[in-house]
Amino acid sequence: MPSGRFAVTVNLQVSFLAPAKGTALIARARALQVGSTIGVARVDVVSVADEVETACAIATVTLRGVDFPAK
Repeated sequence: MPSGRFAVTVNLQVSFLAPAKGTALIARARALQVGSTIGVARVDVVSVADEVETACAIATVTLRGVDFPAK
């Protein structure tokens, strides 16, 4: 996000797939669409147990870039 701007959530969809069991949680995010004011990203969350990854959740988030208010 450029200096002087911040992101606000327009939409957040989370699908929980399985309990998070194991020794670690890993979230991998990737931008699906980035425009001048709106961006959409997908996040995949997995838990790790005995070096095996199990999908725990999938999220899709839509964010809007907003200018900081003038002082």
